[in-house]
Amino acid sequence: MDTALSAQLSGKALGRARKRERQRRAHRIRRSVVAVTVAVFLAAWLGIFVQMVLGKDPGLSAGKATSRHVASSSTHSSASRAAAERRREREKQRAAAASTTSQSTTTTSSSSPSPVTTSQS
Repeated sequence: MDTALSAQLSGKALGRARKRERQRRAHRIRRSVVAVTVAVFLAAWLGIFVQMVLGKDPGLSAGKATSRHVASSSTHSSASRAAAERRREREKQRAAAASTTSQSTTTTSSSSPSPVTTSQS
């Protein structure tokens, strides 16, 4: 009977040891999953932060840095006015050239539609 009792105690001790090892392993896995998740999250935010600092915000600009526009706003406005004036002059010249060529050709010929130009403010 004494040997049966000692075998039972060693079985209980063995069960407790296995349970502790299983708990340690689960704890280690949980810790590593949390560490990897936090590292990936921080890396993603660091990448976004670096893009914003460098002025390469893909949501606000299509490949152009917005800081340049702010720094040269007075120069940009006068330059854009001059560019708009040149565009208007070209459009007038095209319209005049198109009216002279359309008068010289017959009405049965098909002409391509005039180009559409837009200006952004």
